[in-house]
Amino acid sequence: MIAALSVGALACAGFVPAAAAQGLFGSGAGKSAPAAPLTRDGVRVKLLDSCVLTQTKPGVDGGAAPQCRCYTAAVTKAMTPDEIASYSGKMPKRMEPLAEAAWATCQKKG
Repeated sequence: MIAALSVGALACAGFVPAAAAQGLFGSGAGKSAPAAPLTRDGVRVKLLDSCVLTQTKPGVDGGAAPQCRCYTAAVTKAMTPDEIASYSGKMPKRMEPLAEAAWATCQKKG
């Protein structure tokens, strides 16, 4: 997900001159757009990013990406639509045993 940037942030980052950024965004510059509802794939990507960042060990060929792809696919497939919609970065309590089992299974496949 791309964070909303203000006109000043865009200009300071060198993406566009401040005057051009103001023209792009008009008087509503700096206001964040309402967050789009999370999709199953959006939650999968968030979980995948977190998994790869926390599970990849330095000096290990291939990293944890294959196991993390397996894990996140299994976990998000088992999540209910309400769990997807309300996902906030923390695994729903109901999912914890399933997530642990999925990780164990995916470790064996990797």
